[in-house]
Amino acid sequence: MAGKRALVLVLHGCSQTAAGDVIDSSSDKGYNWKAVADQYGAVILAPNATGNVYGVHCWDWARTTHSRSTGHSGILLDLINRFVSNP
Repeated sequence: MAGKRALVLVLHGCSQTAAGDVIDSSSDKGYNWKAVADQYGAVILAPNATGNVYGVHCWDWARTTHSRSTGHSGILLDLINRFVSNP
């Protein structure tokens, strides 16, 4: 990729956390995205869901009022834009 690194946005599932279930390789349910980043030179962006959607710490993926700039979609887009502008 000629000095460029891939940015991978990884979202945890309901009742999970980014650190404990997405990044961490020490738990049985960890998906070990850190190893993928190390192997391929990628940057993993793994935020925790905000709020307590559906009562089990979920990303609000089913809401019908989403747009690019509102709700969790807006939060994720803002996070990506901030990271890209200031890595």
